[in-house]
This record gives sequence, structure tokens and C-alpha cells, in this order.
Amino acid sequence: MTLQVHLSPEQLAELAELIAARISTAQAAPAPLKLAYTIPEAAEATGQTVWCIRTAIRRGELHARQASERGAYAIPADSLQAWLHGVPNTTLSAPSARGQRKAH
Repeated sequence: MTLQVHLSPEQLAELAELIAARISTAQAAPAPLKLAYTIPEAAEATGQTVWCIRTAIRRGELHARQASERGAYAIPADSLQAWLHGVPNTTLSAPSARGQRKAH
């Protein structure tokens, strides 16, 4: 079964405007808000390596919560954004000197 529709130039222009408006609205819809990231997700979102993210957490530069002693980390989205923009982490105290490497 074939349906044929005949539109005037004005109707066709109006249809094109409606379709364009629908497409731009769909493209303008924001991505769902992500409240926290895992380490691999944070690495992918920032273009950094997993090692870089882990190092920033260990140094206290990037705030993250660990579910248990061996559990996965949850990195709050606002902490990740602040770290990306170079805002110092005021949520955590600086790591102790124990275990830190000396600069050569």
C-alpha cells in the first residue's frame, strides 16, 4: 500500500520548519545528569588515564569515596570538574608525608 500526499510549496515549507524545530529541540536536550563517576568513567570523561585519576585521588587532589576497603571509588561530578579546572580540593586534608616520594 502506498500513500501519496500532495503538498503546496507553503505547506512543504511549514512542514520543513516543524521538522527542523523538532530536530533542534532533540539535539539541544541536555545529557542526563551524572552525580558520580567510577575511576574508569572519570578517566574516559576527562581524557586522562586511569593511573592519573588514581594518583590524583591518592594525593588528595581529587575527592573520591570508597564503598569499602576494597570497594570501587565514587568520584562526585563536582569534584571531578573542580579538579579539571585546577581548583584545590578543600574537602580532604592533604595526605601525610608517609609514603610520598621525594622530588629529585
